[in-house]
Amino acid sequence: MDRREIQQAFTLDRTIINLDNGGVCPSPRVVHEALKRYLDISNQSPVYHMWQILEPNIESVRRRLASEFGCDPEELAITRNASEALEIAQLGLERTSIATTTAPACTSGCSRRSVPGSCT
Repeated sequence: MDRREIQQAFTLDRTIINLDNGGVCPSPRVVHEALKRYLDISNQSPVYHMWQILEPNIESVRRRLASEFGCDPEELAITRNASEALEIAQLGLERTSIATTTAPACTSGCSRRSVPGSCT
């Protein structure tokens, strides 16, 4: 694959030079288009999609990922985002709270150290 093919794989504004590509970078066009299709599907019925499709599949995804990485599913944590994963890695998490902690009901400003269901 030559440089031109790689450039065409991304939907970028060619008038901007992105020098901050270490932590956040653009996705290839195929990923971006799949994400948009998936967002359209989930946006049609968010509550149904979240609780009837996503939630029931978390454990099967954990088992498949563990199999792929050659580890026990209990050794694999699925977090809500990279910030939460880094916080757990840096500050730790009591093993007993992994199974009992649920995600807060709000979508922003939540801390995993808060009481489940509340926001800080």
